[in-house]
Amino acid sequence: MAKKTTTLQHQTFRVKCSVCGKSYQTDQKRGQVIAQLLKANPDYLKTYKCRSCAKGNTPTPKVKEVTIEVSKKEVKVTEKDVLVFENDDDVKDHIPPSAEKYINRYIGSGKGKKMDEEVLMYHFRSKNPLMKNVLLVGETGTGKTALVRHFCWKNKIPYFRVVMNGGTTVEDIVGQNTMDEDGKLKFVFQVLIKFMQKGGIFVFDEINAGQKDILHILNSITDYERIAIVTQHKGEVIKAIDKFLVVSCMNPPAEYNLQEMSKSLQDRFCPYYFDYDEKVDKQVLNSDEKLLNFMKAVRTARLNKKIDTPLSTRTLKQYQIMRDEFSIEVAKEMLVNKFHNGEKQVIRTMVETLLEKSNILNKTTGA
Repeated sequence: MAKKTTTLQHQTFRVKCSVCGKSYQTDQKRGQVIAQLLKANPDYLKTYKCRSCAKGNTPTPKVKEVTIEVSKKEVKVTEKDVLVFENDDDVKDHIPPSAEKYINRYIGSGKGKKMDEEVLMYHFRSKNPLMKNVLLVGETGTGKTALVRHFCWKNKIPYFRVVMNGGTTVEDIVGQNTMDEDGKLKFVFQVLIKFMQKGGIFVFDEINAGQKDILHILNSITDYERIAIVTQHKGEVIKAIDKFLVVSCMNPPAEYNLQEMSKSLQDRFCPYYFDYDEKVDKQVLNSDEKLLNFMKAVRTARLNKKIDTPLSTRTLKQYQIMRDEFSIEVAKEMLVNKFHNGEKQVIRTMVETLLEKSNILNKTTGA
């Protein structure tokens, strides 16, 4: 960005290096050169480099290194990458104060496979615009948003999640004009712009259900330039910093009767697919064999097109807690009511056969 000032018949420019961020006022001679360059290339100042950076001598700041443990491995991050968020009034309140227990899973296979938090850390730390958009696709309850929230809580990174179900407007996340104490209109930037300017992970959940105006903004911030044009505020252009990461989540459209994500938008993301994981299910359900067998039977019935509603691990955990802490009958009703009316009798029979049969036998034999 640059501000032009006119001095008699000559002009000077306030320029800012696009690499190191150094800002200074040019003299009239340099101003005349820049004016000529702008005639040939109106975007010249957007990629302007100071003399040091143009020669490849960009100063590297000395930053203290700290380590953050990711499962059994350590990932090196810098104090500048993470700890600075705790002192930033605009975003520090968005650092999750707590997070539910999360069980990591691996992405990839063989010796090169990586833990999901390692993959997310790679994307967060990357300075390459092509790596700054992540898409998590998977069945309901597979831990897509739980991963991101747990990651942000663990690493003290600002986190914000917006569900794209039609109730959220552009003004809610970008900003709008409001009346100040003196009765004057004042534009107030909202959380998306603050995250782009200060850093953090912004989650667009159910992205394929988003309204066109929000998807238009998303198209802009996930593009290589990573900018948002705030038309309501004199067309101001906001460019995202490196510490801003976009994560979008969605269920498989074909299996949930949802609209497909546009190919052009989807192409900007690095996609990862989350399937139900038996190892994760076993840990979450405390190796409850009856529940695990019931889960396999219901999911097999869905694969065979006998039912349409998916059975998430979260639903089974809810059943388990209610069964153990309150009432098995109430737990059964809660579980059955998760399914459509045409499926309820099938599920009720499976519950009685696979989850309650042993209890009935125990009562009959007096065990």
